[in-house]
Amino acid sequence: MHMPKAASGGLIPCLASLIGGAVAGDRKAISLGMSLHRDLIISMIKYVYAEGGATMGAVERMTITMPAELANTLRQTVACGEYASTSEVVREALRDWTRNRDAERRELEVLRAAIKAGLDSGPGIPADQVFAELRARYAAKS
Repeated sequence: MHMPKAASGGLIPCLASLIGGAVAGDRKAISLGMSLHRDLIISMIKYVYAEGGATMGAVERMTITMPAELANTLRQTVACGEYASTSEVVREALRDWTRNRDAERRELEVLRAAIKAGLDSGPGIPADQVFAELRARYAAKS
């Protein structure tokens, strides 16, 4: 029996890629899934649900537009076996983007809190006064 390259990552990633590909209408995933024995597929699904593993919530089909260079990179990544489908690559990229965006938001909140703390600490001192005091201190040490 021929198994996809994703199978090297284990049973759950293999099943997830088969189901994801079949849901997305991927002909290779559908034909591979059909070539597996029905009982084996049922056993794999039961295993995934029993382990609380790779279950995917509601899936929504979406069309995206990208430059040809990115599309080629996406196809090559799948062709070399790094991912089971282009959808898998896009999902991972979106997860990374979401994590980065969340981190940036947290950093921005920290910066805003620091600015607020500075503003709340009292009135500012004019820059001319600060530099005059620094020059006087420096001159006194010389």
